[in-house]
Amino acid sequence: MYDWNWKEAEQEFERALELNPNSFVVLIDYTIFLTCIGRHKESIIEAIRARQFDPLSVSMNSQVGETLYFAGEFDRAINELEITISMDPNNYYPHFIMGSAYKGKQMFEEAIAEYKRALELSEGNLVVIPLLATLYYLTGARAEGDNLLNNLLERSKTRQCLPIFSL
Repeated sequence: MYDWNWKEAEQEFERALELNPNSFVVLIDYTIFLTCIGRHKESIIEAIRARQFDPLSVSMNSQVGETLYFAGEFDRAINELEITISMDPNNYYPHFIMGSAYKGKQMFEEAIAEYKRALELSEGNLVVIPLLATLYYLTGARAEGDNLLNNLLERSKTRQCLPIFSL
């Protein structure tokens, strides 16, 4: 996947699953791979299958929600993430993905609330900040967006801030 050699990556995943079909680690990575190449239905199936190995894992449940989000199934993602958040309300990641799902539905107030919660719980995650700032700009809250991005620029003077993609 590093070289974007999708054909070879798929062969390697198939071989890994042949050797150990119940490896939830391989299944989760395979889920991500399938999402990357746009095979969303298969990705959802594999994410749900992987979750069966540890159904109480916030990480595994978040992956199901994230997979549904990338498939454009925002309502299903939100439903899954509500359950995931109820398992551990203090884990930032399901709030982060929930914000993206709300953004996908253009429910910007809800998305902002989830991104703010994710930012608070993660103590300033550098991925959440630009996404929240973008939503502030979309909703006309320019001062809030400027404040977040100015703080991010200040942080970039003392630590590395990677370029970000938009979820």
